[in-house]
Parts: sequence; structure tokens; C-alpha cells
Amino acid sequence: MVRRLILLVVTLAFASANPASAQRPRAHERLYAEHCATCHGVDGAGGLGLSLVDDIWTHGADDASIARIIANGAAEGAMPAYREVLTDEQIRSLVVVIRELRDRPRFDAAKLEAAGTNGRYSSRLADFTLTEVYATEGILWGLDFLPDDNMILSSRSGRIVVTDGQQETVIQGTPAVHDEGDIGLLDLRLHPDYKNNGWVYVAANVDGDPHTDERRAMTEIIRARIRNGQWVDEERIFQARPEHRAMGRQRLGSRFLFHDGYLYFSIGDGGPQDQPSQDLTAPIGKTYRIHDDGRIPSDNPFAGHENPDVYEAIWTYGNRNVQGFAIQPETGLLFAAEHGPRGGDELNILKPGANYGWPLVTYGVHYNGQPISAVQQKEGIEDVVLHWTPSIAVCDIHFYDGNAFPAWHGDLLVTALGREHLRRLRFDGTTVTEQELLISDIGRIRTISTDQNGTLHLVTNHRGENPRSQVYRMEPSPMKK
Repeated sequence: MVRRLILLVVTLAFASANPASAQRPRAHERLYAEHCATCHGVDGAGGLGLSLVDDIWTHGADDASIARIIANGAAEGAMPAYREVLTDEQIRSLVVVIRELRDRPRFDAAKLEAAGTNGRYSSRLADFTLTEVYATEGILWGLDFLPDDNMILSSRSGRIVVTDGQQETVIQGTPAVHDEGDIGLLDLRLHPDYKNNGWVYVAANVDGDPHTDERRAMTEIIRARIRNGQWVDEERIFQARPEHRAMGRQRLGSRFLFHDGYLYFSIGDGGPQDQPSQDLTAPIGKTYRIHDDGRIPSDNPFAGHENPDVYEAIWTYGNRNVQGFAIQPETGLLFAAEHGPRGGDELNILKPGANYGWPLVTYGVHYNGQPISAVQQKEGIEDVVLHWTPSIAVCDIHFYDGNAFPAWHGDLLVTALGREHLRRLRFDGTTVTEQELLISDIGRIRTISTDQNGTLHLVTNHRGENPRSQVYRMEPSPMKK
């Protein structure tokens, strides 16, 4: 009876911390209730045992040290060893639980501090204002700016809109997409030489097989021009092979980056339970590099591979769902932000041909709390620069190099969906030395972009029965004296 009561209280505690969670106990909640809550409290604040949320750790604060103590117990015998009771994967799940319990009060305090007042915000290094410049129904995804400073936006429903914030033109003849769950029309980007060639690029989840009733899709990279409000001259510059065009119906997210004359893009892992992210002959769970017309660069890591079924456009593999790219100005390194499962959102430096581990190596667990892997580092797998556990649902990223906020030069601005904020990361080389929440009260921040003058703009989404989206302009305000 006592164990059942503890399990009920733990479940309610987690539901309070995460209102979207189900009332039925999840796997990691059951583990915590059965093995930890009696001593450490249902909220981790302590009881018979020490607190797990005060950040005071006798035997080390990193994940590996916490896992080791759970497995081996404390030397003085106050903490029993669980290595004969729990698997390594279950111990990893408990580490995620502890991170969630530990992070919640600190994150709530930081989010309160990062809320604005009448559109005005204060941060450690700069004060700024947010001004809404556009709002619409549905889920906006990509944002870029035309030479006349009008915005061009993609909506997950398949719409492409050109607007000055007041008047809008809906482009006709755009690709038909599956607007289902988290798939549809995703990122949008103008060619760097748009003034001369007029190319607009989109990532679209199109029919896997138009002759069946399966609601499945595969991400394609498409470019076209816009003439008199019409989508014309369409070219599909990346498509999966026919046998792969119905591999997934979720987590097919994509993001674009033009750099050094190449187009980089990502395709999420599609949500399967096997390991296609590790398979070079499968298109999902990868990042790619192509020429702007779809040709494969001859120096791509898998160009000319002996296996003709390998996708030669692959740049990296073992990626779960990359939704942010950015080039660090000082180093020229390509950074990527990647959605993890429950825990384990990642910031990585992408290296040609490298394996980023999913799902063999991860800091997270399944959404239902079931373990995925006990391994966070492995030979042949690239280490993360940073992971967020609990997950923030990391999305777009941008290294700031503009003139409006000189104190932020070289810092990485990171958008978050699930925890609804914008944060700033400071680096020493490639090591993150500081994180600060900047904005926390405008909804799910999906995209960050700059106009012709370098002014920052944010795209936000609000879920619900009638989803809506907004675009905000971010500008400096006088610094505090």
C-alpha cells in the first residue's frame, strides 16, 4: 500500500511539473517511486536521504558519477547498490528523472526572470524590445527576407506567404504536402544570389505513395521561382528513392543552410523503432550537402561509395532530428541543434562523414520513460558539445554577429519549442561557458532569422485546437545605467 501511495504521489508530482504528461505512471516514474522516493522524497528534495535537487554532490555531479553511485552505492553504505537490481539502461532512466527534478525549480525561476513587461526585456548584457510584425493562423516554419524587405514565410499547411506585415500575398501552385502531426511544408530559404536567379528553396513532406491511403510522407528538397504570385520553374533537387518514400510520418524535420556555395539540409529519423539513422542506404536521420542545383559535390564523404545504394549527398549520419544549423564566425565550424527524445537534446559540431550515434548513443529516454541506451559515449561516435536534459525541444540556432547587440558578438542564440524560450550561449572556443534565458513568454520559438539590415526576427507557434503563429522583431533598447 505504501509503495502504491508513493507511486501515486510521484505520478502527480511529475504531472504537475509537466502538464502534458499522462496521468498513467511512466516507466522512469515507476522506477523512481519503487527505488528512490522513500529516501529522497517524491520531489527529490530529500527525506531519509539527501536532496537530489540542491546541486550538492558528494561523489560528482556529472551523469556518469550519478549513474555510478546508483549502481555501486555509497562507500559508507548509506546508499545501497542497485547494480544487481537495475539494468544499465534503467539506471540511465533514473539519471534523467533526477535531472528533471533538479532542473524544474531553477528553470521556473529563470523563465520568470526572462519574461518581459509591455514588450521590453532585460538581460545580463543587453536590454531589448519585441514588436509583433505579423500574425496568422496555422504553424509558421521558415522565414527569409526579400530584397524589398518583405518577409517570405512557409506554413506547415503548405502555404507560402509574402507580406510586409500588413498586406499579404499567398503564393499559388506550391507543392502539395501532408500537414499531419509535425510534418508538412517546413523550412524555406532564398538562394544567396536571389537577386539574380530568383530561386526559393523549401523542404516539403510530400506523398510517399499517392496511389495508397497511407498517411505517410518523405522530405524532399524543392526549388522554384515566384512570378506574379505563382510558384513556377519547380525543380525537385533531392528525393528519396521510391522504396524509401514512405518511411516515416513524424520527425521528418528539416533546416537549410547555405555556406561556401553549398546547400546543407537535414532530414529527421522518421520515428521508427529500428536504426535507419545508422544506415547509409536510408535517407532519414541524416544531414546532407549538395550543390544549389542538387548535384553531389565530388568531395562529399560518401561520394563514389562502393555501395551504389548509399546516398552520396550524406554529410553526417546517426542524427535524430536536426532543426538548427549555424556557422561559428571565429572558427568556421558547422554547429547543429538536434532534438533528443525525453532528455538528450544535443548541440553538435558537424564533421563530414561523422556518426552522431542515434539511437545507439543518447542522453535521453523514450517519451514514455522506457530506456533507449545506457551509452552516452562510444568509440567512433562524435561527442556532443552540449546536451540539454531535460529536453528544451531545441530548434533553430544563430551565431550573432550583428551591430545591434555588440555584447552578444560570437554568442549562439538558441530557440526552444517545448520549453518556449530563447536562450543565449557564450563560448570559450567550442566550450559553452554560460547560458542565459532571454525571452520566455511569447510561445514556442521555432525560427530565428535576420532581415537585410541584420535585425533579428523570431517565429513563434502556439498549439491548440486553432494553432496560430507570430513574427516578432527584436531591437535594442537603452542599457540600464
